[in-house]
Amino acid sequence: MPHTFITPYFQWLQDTGISTYIREDAFWYPFIIALHVMGNATGVGLILALDFRLLGWGMTKTPVSALFNQLRPWAIVGISYQMITGLILFVGEPMKCYDSRSYWIKMIAMFLALGNAFLFDKTIYPGVSKWDTLAKLPGRARFAGGSSLVLWAVVIYFGRWLAYS
Repeated sequence: MPHTFITPYFQWLQDTGISTYIREDAFWYPFIIALHVMGNATGVGLILALDFRLLGWGMTKTPVSALFNQLRPWAIVGISYQMITGLILFVGEPMKCYDSRSYWIKMIAMFLALGNAFLFDKTIYPGVSKWDTLAKLPGRARFAGGSSLVLWAVVIYFGRWLAYS
């Protein structure tokens, strides 16, 4: 990547002792990656179940509100866990992230996915009582679910690609 105004900050972080420790420790780095994958599996896995319901691809006899009330808190825990461990992994390799197109695509997709969830919660979900038990949900709900599905797939794909770049 070309030198930008943020390059010195990434380089400063790369040169700190904590960054070196995370990056070079034979136990902690793989352990943090394992925890990150667990956060992915929990958070994104549960989000996929919610997206599938919004798209009408399963659990159509289960009210949307019942499914969201049960799964959403655990999805939030998983995504939070994923973000915390991701931040630790970033601290370990900031210059690798800075130089990686995969990292930037992943981050943009993640923020769009989180924004999509926020907008869904604030604009579409409040009207759930009108469409809670329908097998085919309103177009806006299906669009939110489809967008979420695509965006989280991009996050996972480019996150995995980052590991090999």
